[in-house]
Amino acid sequence: MPPPGLEEVACGPEIVPPVRILVHGLKYGSLRSAAEELVSLAEESVPVGFCPPGAVLVPVPLHPVRLRERGYNQSLLSASAWARRLGTPVADRWLERRRSTGTQTRLGSADRRRNLSQAFAVGKGFEPGVPIVLVDDVLTTGATLSSCAAVLLAAGAPSVRGLCLAWAGDA
Repeated sequence: MPPPGLEEVACGPEIVPPVRILVHGLKYGSLRSAAEELVSLAEESVPVGFCPPGAVLVPVPLHPVRLRERGYNQSLLSASAWARRLGTPVADRWLERRRSTGTQTRLGSADRRRNLSQAFAVGKGFEPGVPIVLVDDVLTTGATLSSCAAVLLAAGAPSVRGLCLAWAGDA
């Protein structure tokens, strides 16, 4: 069952070695090329027709402070790799992270939802009526995707789906 607000979610493999090494390299080790490798691993998990006609890929945004620290958004790198494979455009400014939420790696589901409350907002160029496929690196509890979906649906997106490189298992 997909997280609240999402019609469907497609995820790559569970985060176990060597997938964990690639995900951590992408998120924390400046291993930008891992996005392509992870999309290759995840591609078989995406059903044919997963992206509705006219859909756009929207990467989960980083807060500007985190983006400056890291130097790139791993979800945008992933969205760009997915776009090349799926033939679906990327709209990387349609969603903004307005509030810094810090790391969620040690938070449970309820704490993640609280942590993400009002963290996201619709960004520049957003077009109501366009189906959205949110792109994130890892699906853990679904709190991030749900928080993003709520904002996009409230602004007029007709549907939101999620596309993740990997999932955290029973985290």
